[in-house]
Amino acid sequence: MPSPVQDKILAFIRGYLDKRHMPPTMREIQDHCGFSAIGTIQYHLKNLAQAGYVEIKPRLSRGIILRDRAIGIPIIGRVPAGPTQLAFEHVEGYISSIQEEPRQAPPEIRSQPFSAPGPSVSDPRGLFALRVRGDSMTGAGILDNDLVIVRPQSSAKNGDIVVARIHQEEVTVKKLVRKPGLIQLAPENPKYKAIPVDEDTEIIGKVIRVVRHYT
Repeated sequence: MPSPVQDKILAFIRGYLDKRHMPPTMREIQDHCGFSAIGTIQYHLKNLAQAGYVEIKPRLSRGIILRDRAIGIPIIGRVPAGPTQLAFEHVEGYISSIQEEPRQAPPEIRSQPFSAPGPSVSDPRGLFALRVRGDSMTGAGILDNDLVIVRPQSSAKNGDIVVARIHQEEVTVKKLVRKPGLIQLAPENPKYKAIPVDEDTEIIGKVIRVVRHYT
């Protein structure tokens, strides 16, 4: 595993790639990390290359390539777990990639797919993370300020915890409940009411993991 300093370097490279679509120079990494000597950056990059996180092209000024092992899951703003509010779709940072559980084929609830930002630094499976705000899902073990790891998909089965968009702008995390003649986004807290699923509701993705109080 990378050291805290190396994690900082990788995070800077990811963020730089995301914003400028090209890797930083060693001097830019040095300035960002506050090292007094370029040799310190060269040392850490060499170790990261040996561990399989980056590839270095020594003859290029921007010759740093992120390997698959270094690709992270982007944290995209926040999602409310109480009353629905607007979710801000911008990258706050990254989480190290995770092993995903085997996928099961869900029933059909079609919608437009959600596009997570990031040209080359996003998780290759399209996973993204949202930070939860509120207490409507505490019964499912999802607390305020937790991160939920989301697999983008436009359908879900009964009992799945999903991220859904309502009225093309409001985003919430709830449990999908299918009953005869009725589909709802149900909270896991008796203080809140279920939200009916209609033509203005679209499934963005399924929650596959919860990361507790990540900062």
